[in-house]
Amino acid sequence: MITFKLGAIAKQRGKTVTQIAKETGLNRNTVTALFHNKVDGIKFDTLDILCRTYELTLHDLLEYQSPIVQSKAASPKRYRQECELVLFFCWPWLMATHLVPSPKIEKGYGESCLYACRNMGYQYWDEAAMNQYAQSIYNIYQDKSTRKKKYAEYEERARVLEQMYRDLSIKDVLAFEKGDILVFYENVWRAYQAFWQESLFIDSFDAGVDQQLIQTIAAEYHFTAEETAILTTPEGMTFHQERLLMLVNIAKRWSRHHEAVHEKKLRAFVQTDPEVALYRKTFDYMHSNYASVRHITEDEVYEDILKRVSDKSALAKEYEALVNYSAERRKKSKKVLGKYNLTENPLAFFEDLTFWREHRKKVNLVGFHLLDVVLDWLEQKSGIAKADVAYLCYDEIEAVLKGSITQDVLRRRREEGTVVIANGGMYQLIVGAQAASLRDELEENRRGSTQEQKVMQGQTASQGYAKARARVVLTVADFPTFQDGEVLVTGMTRPEFLPLMKRASAIVTNEGGITCHAAIVSRELGIPCVIGTKNATDIIKNGDIIEVRATHGTVRILKG
Repeated sequence: MITFKLGAIAKQRGKTVTQIAKETGLNRNTVTALFHNKVDGIKFDTLDILCRTYELTLHDLLEYQSPIVQSKAASPKRYRQECELVLFFCWPWLMATHLVPSPKIEKGYGESCLYACRNMGYQYWDEAAMNQYAQSIYNIYQDKSTRKKKYAEYEERARVLEQMYRDLSIKDVLAFEKGDILVFYENVWRAYQAFWQESLFIDSFDAGVDQQLIQTIAAEYHFTAEETAILTTPEGMTFHQERLLMLVNIAKRWSRHHEAVHEKKLRAFVQTDPEVALYRKTFDYMHSNYASVRHITEDEVYEDILKRVSDKSALAKEYEALVNYSAERRKKSKKVLGKYNLTENPLAFFEDLTFWREHRKKVNLVGFHLLDVVLDWLEQKSGIAKADVAYLCYDEIEAVLKGSITQDVLRRRREEGTVVIANGGMYQLIVGAQAASLRDELEENRRGSTQEQKVMQGQTASQGYAKARARVVLTVADFPTFQDGEVLVTGMTRPEFLPLMKRASAIVTNEGGITCHAAIVSRELGIPCVIGTKNATDIIKNGDIIEVRATHGTVRILKG
C-alpha cells in the first residue's frame, strides 16, 4: 500500500491546499485528494512537479507499506532462491510473474517477495502456489505436440533478445542522447519481459514437484536411478559445451599449423584472428550474473588456447568428447528404452525441461549485457555511481534523469536493503528497517527451527558418496576460499561456479529441481550431488565434516 505524505509535508511548511495548487499549477481537486491520501494512483508527471517545486525526493513524498505482514498462521510457506544480484536486473522476471501466457492457469506463482541488499538477493515464492502451478503446467504440456508449440513460442521471443545482443555496440549506446536510450531501453525491456513470460514457469518445479513426478514415472516403468538420470538428460549440448567446442576448434586449427608452442605468435593470433573475435563476441556473456557483467578478455582466451595447444593428446580427447556428446546421449537413451521395449521416452517432458532451462540461462545472461549498458549510460549521464543506479526500479529511468530520484535514495535501497512485493503485474517497494524485518519474518517462516539439526534431506541429482570438509560458497568473492576435494555447499550453482564444481568431491544446494544447473553439471562430472535441501547453507558451517549420501538424498554433519 502506498501512502502519500503531502499532508504532513504541507503542515511542516505551513502550506494550504490552495497555495500548493497555485504554486504547482496542479488541479485543486488533485491536490486535495493527495493532501488527504484519498487516491488509488498518481501520474508520474504530478509527482515530478511536486518534487521539483518543493525540492523533494520520491522517498520524501511516498511511503510504502506492505499488506502482506500478517499473522504467522496466515503466512504461506515460502520457498527461497538466493544468488548475487542487483535490483535492476531482476525486474523483467519480477514483473512477468503474473503475466505468464497460460490461460488455463489462473493463480500462477501467487505473491512473490524479493529481498535485495548490496549485491545479494533472496526470492521468496509461495510454495503451495508453486507446486499447484507446476502440476498444472505438467498436465498441459506433457503432451509432446503442445510442448513443442510452447517451446517454439519461447524460442521466437528468445531470438529477439539474442539478436539485440548480436547487434549491440556498447560504444554506440554510450553515445546515445536521452531519447535514443529511452527507446533502446523500452525495446530491451519489452523483449526481456516477453522472454520471461514464456519461460518463468520452469522455476515452479523446483520446490519438489519434478522429483515427485519423476519418481512416480520411474517406479511405474521400473527404471533404475541411473536410467532415470539418462532419460532426463537432454541430447542437445549446453551453451557451455558449445562454447568449449568453438574454443577447441580454434585451438586445433592453431595446432595444425604450429608444431611447437610459440607464445608470441599465439598472442598475435589471439589478437587478430577473426574466429577468436567471433568467439569473444558470441560468448561474452559467459561470466556474468545477476550482480555484474564481466566480459571475456583477450588474456583469458590466450590462456585457454595455450593450455590446450600445450597438450595435444588432451586436446584431441576433449574434441572427441564434445563432437560425440549428442550421439553418445542418444545411444544411452536408446539402450534404456530398448531394454523396456519403449518407443517413446516417458520422461521426455523433463528431458525437454532440462534443455529449456539451460537455453533460458544463456538468453538471460545475454539480457544482463543489454541492461548493463543502460546502467553504464545512466552512470555517465546522471553522475550517480553504477552500484547505486543498479537499484533503480524498471520504471524510474526518466525520474533519475530529472533528478527526482537521488543517489541518496538509491544508496539507501542498496545499503539498507529493499523488499519488492510483486502481485498481479503491480509492485510495492519497502526499504530499510521495515524491509529487514519482513525478510526476517520470511526466513523464519521458510526454515522454522534449525537448532541441532544434523541431517538434511534433499533430492538426488547425481548418485554417489562423499565425506569431506564443507565449504559454503554464496558469492564469487567466496571462490578463493574453496579447496580441492571439499564439498561445495551453496544456494544454487550457476555457470561461473563450474571451476569450483570440477574441484569438488560433492555438491549440496538449497535450491533446484532435477533439471537445474547443479544436477546437469554434477552428472556430467560424475560427482555426488544433493539438491533442494532448502536450508543447507543455514545449517552447515565452513569446516564441518559432512557426509553426502547422494543416492539416498541425505547430507549429514559428522563433526563441526
